[in-house]
Amino acid sequence: MKSIITTLLLTFILTTSGCIALVRDTSDPEVARAESTPLRCPPPTGEPAKYEAAIRAAMTVDYSSDRTEALDRIAAKPDLPERSQSVLVPAISTISYSSDRLRVLKTLLKNPATTEETKTTIAKHLKTLVAYSSDRKEVVEILTEASK
Repeated sequence: MKSIITTLLLTFILTTSGCIALVRDTSDPEVARAESTPLRCPPPTGEPAKYEAAIRAAMTVDYSSDRTEALDRIAAKPDLPERSQSVLVPAISTISYSSDRLRVLKTLLKNPATTEETKTTIAKHLKTLVAYSSDRKEVVEILTEASK
């Protein structure tokens, strides 16, 4: 009787304690390296690029919806320079909701000014930028279409 009570008590404690084990597949060293590399804005060196100040200012906006709107407008700029793109991609990761991050990413990827280097950065950090597999699939489709 004592062992049944002990087992039940132990089972209750383990199920309510919130212990969760997460397993990641790190068989691909390139993916593992990209996931372990933090996505950061490059440090300001030299003259700031066009829109760089606006991107950095948007990152300080408190409400994610307002931040999304500001970054989406910048991502759509037809004259967005590569350096601004390199600041914009990490700024996208500051948006709270994956659907909003997806919106800005789609805008950036559909922008003809977006460089191959920016697309490569997005691809490397896709799991960090977009939470859901179905949303990542959308980004992959856009990247594939852009490659044609």
